[in-house]
Amino acid sequence: MPIINRIADFAPEMTEWRQDLHRHPELGFEEHRTSDIVAAKLASWGIEVHRGIATTGLVGVLR
Repeated sequence: MPIINRIADFAPEMTEWRQDLHRHPELGFEEHRTSDIVAAKLASWGIEVHRGIATTGLVGVLR
């Protein structure tokens, strides 16, 4: 399947993520809920997650 089709398959789910994050706004360096959501999603895809960067930041490592 072409990558553009695979990306398009994610569109409804990505729209839900965006709407959810906008329903729960967080101030800078206080984005604990957002960080938890992103870390969980990356981990579910098998991506190594490093947390605690600039308080609520994180890095996903692709190997």
